[in-house]
Amino acid sequence: MNRHPFKSRRARRGQRGFTLITVLIAIFLFGFGLLAILRSLGNVTGGATQNQIVATTATISNGFWGVVQANPSIVTSSALLSGGTAVTFTSANITSAPAALQPWLYSLTDTSSNGLPSGTAKIETWKDPVTGAACSASACAITLTLTWASSKTTTRTQVFYYQLGL
Repeated sequence: MNRHPFKSRRARRGQRGFTLITVLIAIFLFGFGLLAILRSLGNVTGGATQNQIVATTATISNGFWGVVQANPSIVTSSALLSGGTAVTFTSANITSAPAALQPWLYSLTDTSSNGLPSGTAKIETWKDPVTGAACSASACAITLTLTWASSKTTTRTQVFYYQLGL
């Protein structure tokens, strides 16, 4: 028979709780997990912003195409754009663009209304590959290259191709 029945209960009772070291390790691991979650949340937010900007480039390019379809003379008779060389427009030289294209260029560079940060547009027309004729309303290939700053050190580019005429 057990002479000291209370001794075995006390021994068991001392083993029921957590030690201070165990609690500190658990708090450390919990904090480390929270930091990992916060870091991944920051990465996801940055990616979502870039996806939004890429979607904005699609809207901007549709605006360009609408302006060109409404005013084909922008690329067919404009000495600036019909020569077959690339022309780059920034916020500094918008006024040198054809008048019908200027509102679109302002919307491209205006970041307060869904423009691109440090946005530029490079427009290039191509001669008809069959006849070699200059860009005209019946046959003209157009390349639009949009460039913007995605961060202080990184620029991104999206290229769009259009065909005017048949």
